[in-house]
Amino acid sequence: MLTRSIFDSPLATLAEMDRLFDTMVGGAPLPMPAAGARSRVLFPALNIYEDEANVYAEAELPGFSLGDLDVSIAGDELTIRGKRQLNLPEGATSLRRERLAGEFERTVALPVEIDVERVEAMLANGVLLITLPKSRSAQARKIEVRSAHEAS
Repeated sequence: MLTRSIFDSPLATLAEMDRLFDTMVGGAPLPMPAAGARSRVLFPALNIYEDEANVYAEAELPGFSLGDLDVSIAGDELTIRGKRQLNLPEGATSLRRERLAGEFERTVALPVEIDVERVEAMLANGVLLITLPKSRSAQARKIEVRSAHEAS
């Protein structure tokens, strides 16, 4: 029987290390970052954009229900909190866990002052859309320019 060593080729060694790493990480549960904990994993993924009147935040939250989420604003920071339970049928054993379960908290600084009384949040198709109306003082205002002759 002929055997090959992974050390016969540097590329084969790297490929084997990749395979072992994928096996190690791929089969392990990925916990959500603990509430308040700093983590390199940013969850949920966010897109934040603005138009003249509003700032919008979109968060990817597949599998979450309305009761699992909490959205709040304090000062110039938007915070999204949530939790997801791992629900296995009775008697079932998990063989692979890649979907995140647990609690999360994500806070982002907002670029302008927000009218907190008019903020709205809607969950549809696994995407949370938060509409953050800009306060009147933060909205652009067109200033009419007059000639010096009109002023007298």
